[in-house]
Amino acid sequence: MQIQEIIKAAIPGASDALCEHIVWGRTAYPFAQITAKGFYQAASRYKRAHDHGFSLCDCCDRKVDRGHSVCPSCDKALRSSV
Repeated sequence: MQIQEIIKAAIPGASDALCEHIVWGRTAYPFAQITAKGFYQAASRYKRAHDHGFSLCDCCDRKVDRGHSVCPSCDKALRSSV
């Protein structure tokens, strides 16, 4: 089974661009071994968040405020590492 088929099982009608976003932006692929279940879970989390009208942190998948891409905890960690 291809990765796009797994993602489309979680998000029916997902475009190729959305599948690419899930693979490269919502998982640790290619730095970690991701199972089919991992791709499905990432797609499912993304779909649930989108359906409820909120975004997820790019680093940890916590709920973030509109217009932000990282949560306050990750923002603090990222700023302290500079």
